[in-house]
Amino acid sequence: MTYCRSIEDFKATLQGGGVRPTMFQVELTFPADVVPDPTQVTSDGTFLIKAANLPASSVAAIDVPFRGRQLKVSGDRSFEN
Repeated sequence: MTYCRSIEDFKATLQGGGVRPTMFQVELTFPADVVPDPTQVTSDGTFLIKAANLPASSVAAIDVPFRGRQLKVSGDRSFEN
């Protein structure tokens, strides 16, 4: 077992230099009608990103009458732009 005596020794033992801020790889898949050459899409459609998020969504409530009460049932889901 080897011990790291400095930060440079520690970084040298990590494969690839350790964790980086651009850790996430995104690969975009385009339809064949958009790009006719699929080999070009593989190289041009791959990006390294720091963060990503999904658009916010909300579910509307629908009131359904049942035995004299109004039951709230989940309705359509809508997404933000």
